[in-house]
Amino acid sequence: MAHTAFHKGSKDSGYSKDRFSCAFYADCWPVTPIQLRRTKVKFIFGASIEIFSYEDTKDAKLIKGLDSNLCLLAPVEGKDGFDGDGPYQEITVPSNFPPGSVMLFSTQLEGLDPQMDEHCKKGVDEAFAGLNLTDLNAILYRCENEEKDATGENGISPLYRKLTPM
Repeated sequence: MAHTAFHKGSKDSGYSKDRFSCAFYADCWPVTPIQLRRTKVKFIFGASIEIFSYEDTKDAKLIKGLDSNLCLLAPVEGKDGFDGDGPYQEITVPSNFPPGSVMLFSTQLEGLDPQMDEHCKKGVDEAFAGLNLTDLNAILYRCENEEKDATGENGISPLYRKLTPM
């Protein structure tokens, strides 16, 4: 989970129960708790970055980042819940989750056939055998707009087309 920081100086943060005041203040980021269905979550790591100065520190021989400090976040526990759609775990974004913050969770789906993993792995080696790491990166992580920019085409990657007969 990440709170991106596209605009310097913004200090808006995480969850606020007071949604009425969030409607009137630009520095309030009303994030509702996130429900993950049939999933158990475990907090692994969380951190935010505190930037002290946005002063330009260009140096022809050295790449130097902004004057900053990495702050660890307290663990966030998933809370069990149940509603008409079934069981879930709920993650509440902490109230102090400013831009530049990230949290990492491990997840485990519940109620799946134990043989599902083996079934999903069938044919993977053959499908990816002729691809290098650059190909895999493009297939796994390139969004549609990046694909359009790189290939000039709309829609599915030519590499993906090689893998899946249509």
